[in-house]
Amino acid sequence: MQLYPDKRVLICGHADRSGETAYNFELSALRAEGVYHLLTGNRPAWAKLAASKHRVEDYQQIMKYYAVTNRWRCDPGAIDNTWGRKTEAATKEFIAAWNTLFRNKASDAKPLDPSLVEQIKNSSSRAWPAELWEAVYDLYEYDLMTAACGHRKQFDGMRKYLAMSFVDADRL
Repeated sequence: MQLYPDKRVLICGHADRSGETAYNFELSALRAEGVYHLLTGNRPAWAKLAASKHRVEDYQQIMKYYAVTNRWRCDPGAIDNTWGRKTEAATKEFIAAWNTLFRNKASDAKPLDPSLVEQIKNSSSRAWPAELWEAVYDLYEYDLMTAACGHRKQFDGMRKYLAMSFVDADRL
């Protein structure tokens, strides 16, 4: 962005063609908004968005990914969109791993309360609360920073230039 300051960034969301057209347009916009919040460093907005629109299979996939890439013991087994014994155990392990292995890498991160598992278990939707999505944001942000440059200060500088380069950031 520094080399080409007149260039602009356009983020487009995508949804497949299954489901209603109106729903898919909404989903596409939400996905683009999520990418925008991650790229610009808006943790609360990203977590609020993720908490408002997700299914069990979404966090099952996330836990499986970190079980494989980080060797955390949070593999939920099959991605089946069902809150069962394995997904509950995986969520407990995800919280424990994040608290002990990762939290010190995240800026302004507080420990995750293990009682969040009971909150999810007692919820009819089995939705992850915003606190867990903030932890996921921190993981994504760290992975993005590592891939982009590896240093927090440099990454924050890149974000500053990027934030000035979006085509229509006022719409979000």
